[in-house]
Order: sequence, then structure tokens, then C-alpha cells
Amino acid sequence: MGYGLPASIGAQIARPDKLVFDIAGDGSIQMNIQELTPALVHKLPIKIAIMNNRFLGRSDSGRSCSGTEGTLASILPLSLTS
Repeated sequence: MGYGLPASIGAQIARPDKLVFDIAGDGSIQMNIQELTPALVHKLPIKIAIMNNRFLGRSDSGRSCSGTEGTLASILPLSLTS
């Protein structure tokens, strides 16, 4: 997750004569939004389509493979006394 935007930048720099599309989920863009800076600085004509699926796909598929699907966080009791 998050590979599309940096890969699109690299592809556009390597092949400036081609049209480059990045089709990404909102989580992917969230993780790599800072990569827009070099794309803008170098005026790269990358086309980006963002799917608002409200889903961190690779993170969730990793949880389902490990048997922890549905678990977003674990809250453990914290004791500050010794």
C-alpha cells in the first residue's frame, strides 16, 4: 500500500512522453501525500484517481492473514505504580 504515487513519479520521469495514471485508495494517498511535492516541483503531469473506500487495504489484509481480522488496536491496562 502506498506504492502507486512514488512509482508514478518515477515512471513519469523515466518516460516523459507517456501519460501516467495512479489509481489509489484513500489510505494509500494518506500514507504518501508528501510525495506530491516533487511531482509539483517538477511539474509532472501525472493523473491521480483516488478511490474513497475508507479502507487501509494492505494493513487489513495482513490482519486477516494473521487471524486478527477486525482488531484495529489492543488496549492493555497500564499501571504507573511500582
